Amino acid sequence: MSKRSSRQHRLPPRTARRGRFHDHLLTIVLVGLFVVSWIGQFVAQAAEVSADARAHGQAFTWAQFWPQFLSATFENWQSEFLQLFTFVLLTAYLIHRGSAESPDGDDETKAMLEELLARTERSDERARESNSA
Repeated sequence: MSKRSSRQHRLPPRTARRGRFHDHLLTIVLVGLFVVSWIGQFVAQAAEVSADARAHGQAFTWAQFWPQFLSATFENWQSEFLQLFTFVLLTAYLIHRGSAESPDGDDETKAMLEELLARTERSDERARESNSA
């Protein structure tokens, strides 16, 4: 068996991960935060429309609520969410896809592992030589 194949055999496979949930945790958390913030906006908008209707002596109606809620939602998406969300989605996609930009220092880590394995093999050989002598 060659030295290269024995080294590759000892390294853990890159595909040995903790599962799909772990692989997509960033996306799950970001989608969760988005949904929670949208629900918060829904509740706040409903409270605002209800208070406004009471101030004018009227009852809350969904016909008044939906145009204001949708308008506020699209204003937020245009000014904040679309810019940031696009950046986050592209980042998450590139990380999940395994682009060259996503694994920070992957080449350096591989080089360090190779060097450590080479040192270990040399010290193992020296130990065998001293034991056999």
